[in-house]
Amino acid sequence: MDITKEYIVKSYAKLNLFLKIHDILPDEYHEVCTILTKINLHDTITITFDKTQNEFSSSSISMVSNTGQSIDTIQHNLVLDGVMEILKLLKIRYGIRHHSIEQISRMKIKINKKIPIGSGMGGGSSNVGTIMRFLYYHLKNLSIEDIVSISNKIGVDVAFFTHNYQCALGTHKGERLLKLRPYYHYYAVIVFPNFSCNTSYVYHNFSLTKTEKIHNEKILDMSSIPELRRDLIFNIGNDLENTAILLYPEISYILRIIASTSAIYYSMTGSGSACFGLFKNKREALLNAKKLQNTKDNWSIYVSKVNF
Repeated sequence: MDITKEYIVKSYAKLNLFLKIHDILPDEYHEVCTILTKINLHDTITITFDKTQNEFSSSSISMVSNTGQSIDTIQHNLVLDGVMEILKLLKIRYGIRHHSIEQISRMKIKINKKIPIGSGMGGGSSNVGTIMRFLYYHLKNLSIEDIVSISNKIGVDVAFFTHNYQCALGTHKGERLLKLRPYYHYYAVIVFPNFSCNTSYVYHNFSLTKTEKIHNEKILDMSSIPELRRDLIFNIGNDLENTAILLYPEISYILRIIASTSAIYYSMTGSGSACFGLFKNKREALLNAKKLQNTKDNWSIYVSKVNF
């Protein structure tokens, strides 16, 4: 890693195309099955090095929001935790005077945020996953197993971004990933209503009902039978939607408006608040995006290619 250089990397958002909740695990996390796909919307991360800085700390990270939202400490701390865990691992493995530790200690990170916070599009997870992958690529003394292990300590979505998958099936807490080769290509119109959903609050209020579990055989079939993948997405939806609607009623209105378009499928992503519709081509997506933008002034509308 050349500490005289400035590095600029893109930190992409994700959509949960469906989200099925099976059970509550012994550690009180929910057991899920989901398909995650990367979209075009991204934050921009600039990494530089300060020779006068001897220790990486909270003050080494700065975030600027382009969405008008205030940056919460959770977003900031995710990145800090990821870098500190890598430093901890390197110190145990090589000692405190290793050149990689010195390089990270001088690192400054600036994140220009375009992914809305609390939208269910994984902005914070993407930031820390992207930075860990950057360090894995440039330091040469970290393995992919190292950074995935650290990812799983920090958040259930982080590993998807650490692996840099385009599309994957997530099971267990969402961190056990099966890479999917994209077969279908659509365009998503994404509506962010300019309010955030609290993930913990949504899950805490979710009432688990006995539903049929997606068995391992069907999960394996999803990787080799694209039609099954599409059918599961279009028929399962998002189990958290009803709970999110009770807590944040405007989500119901957003979904009804998207349903009135020519979308072939629509859903909420993650624990909300963003919702999306899938369209067959870019022209149709752009036409409907314009209509949705005129529905309510404070909605933010994004259009992205989606592959699964």
